[in-house]
Amino acid sequence: MEKPLEYLLNEKEIDLPFCFCWANEAWTRAWDGQTAEVLMPQNYGTEKEWLKHFEYLKKFFLDDRYIKVNNCPMIVLYRTCDIPSLNDMVMTWDSECKKIGFDGIHVVEELNGGQKNSYSQYSKGLVDFEPGFTQRFGKNKVMRGIEKIKNGLRYKLFHRGHVTFNYDTVWKKILNRNYSAYKKPVYLGGFVDWDNSPRRKKGAKIFLGATPQKFKKYFLKLYKMAIENESEFVFINAWNEWAEGAYLEPDQINGYAYLEAIEYTVNVEKK
Repeated sequence: MEKPLEYLLNEKEIDLPFCFCWANEAWTRAWDGQTAEVLMPQNYGTEKEWLKHFEYLKKFFLDDRYIKVNNCPMIVLYRTCDIPSLNDMVMTWDSECKKIGFDGIHVVEELNGGQKNSYSQYSKGLVDFEPGFTQRFGKNKVMRGIEKIKNGLRYKLFHRGHVTFNYDTVWKKILNRNYSAYKKPVYLGGFVDWDNSPRRKKGAKIFLGATPQKFKKYFLKLYKMAIENESEFVFINAWNEWAEGAYLEPDQINGYAYLEAIEYTVNVEKK
């Protein structure tokens, strides 16, 4: 997986600003329901491993195209709640960044389906990772409990293990969210689509009603909201994960429509 990154680093003529998002979680046999069977564990080690990790990352940090915030390379951490010595690791990287001419490291924590709050006192910001965050925390505890019971009964009665959500409802909750309770800057986030049934035997999450036209409408509102809230970045959950329906790459059904929706939004706001 590192080869595309190393290719980008070596091909300086590719004018593409970028930063890393570390998807720090174990690989399991989720595709056949064996989520408890770990194929590749995620270990974090101690300072020795953190320095080795940094040694690999720093050549990217030093690239002119790598995104910096206030002269600090930005790195997004997916699940900071899982990192035992999180603050020590962040401060180690912060110190190493200063040694090579930066003013520290700009760590951004994700708010997602497994994490509602910040876990590091040294992180500089948060990113709203959708649709997982809204799907998990967009309802109060009572509604989440009712939904869990309904899904359990549906599986027992009809052997349908998949859980469905309404695309429009989730987007409207994203656009109506109040981020003022957080003490750190929040970078707004949206999503293209989500359907991970190809990789899950049961318990898949499927969002119904997604279209490029709807995404275009909602993304324009999100973009304007980001400007109003002085959110320097807008994140779209599109890791080009075809087995989860979260991708921006053109396909045979929609062509370039999702990419064109983003282009439309940026051009409208430039005028």
